[in-house]
Formats: sequence, C-alpha cells, structure tokens
Amino acid sequence: MNHVIEHVPPPTELLRECRRILKNGVLVAITPNAASRGHRRYGKDWRGFEPDHLQIFTVEALITLATGAGFDWVCAFSSCQGVEYLLDASEGLARYNKPELLVRPGFYPWFKKHVRWFTL
Repeated sequence: MNHVIEHVPPPTELLRECRRILKNGVLVAITPNAASRGHRRYGKDWRGFEPDHLQIFTVEALITLATGAGFDWVCAFSSCQGVEYLLDASEGLARYNKPELLVRPGFYPWFKKHVRWFTL
C-alpha cells in the first residue's frame, strides 16, 4: 500500500482485511512519518499533512496497528525516500503557503513519469 493507509477510516479494518486476504503473505505500507525530522522542522507546514490525510502515523503507531490487526511479524522503519520533494514542498508552504513554489525544476515531472501510483 503506497500512501493508502493515511487516507482510510478506520485503518485497523483495512489491515485486518489485508491480513485475511494475504494469509501467509507480506504487506508493505508506505506512509508519511509523524515523527520525521521534516515534521519537527516544519510543524503545521510539513507536506505530510495533506488535506485528505485522515491520520498520520509514527513507526510505533504502525507496529501497534499491525499487531492489533493480527499480523504476527511486523517490521516498521523510517526512510528518507522522497525527502527532497517533501522538504522543498514544506519550505514552499512555510514561506508562501504554496507547496509547488520551491520544488526543484524538473524533479516532479520526472517523478510523475517514472513512478506508478496504485489506487484501490
């Protein structure tokens, strides 16, 4: 689930259904990290706060959520994937209330071209 869980109410039900379907499979969920340096730096202007994000998780919260949904083995961690875009967009929000103003030229069009988005 690539940036899905933060959009779903309630996420526990979604994870329970994923667990039921997967049986012995592996679920990978990518989502903004509420405990990230970017969030600490930009606060309310952090780009991880999207208007359609219903909740933002910490690593610990995801572990609790996944184990509560019945996953036996959970590995959760934070990474710097997408950090350039998130920090540039957060800086744009902080300075001008517009996330697109500071995104590096050419980066986002390249990103949109080379990364596939999957929706439910």
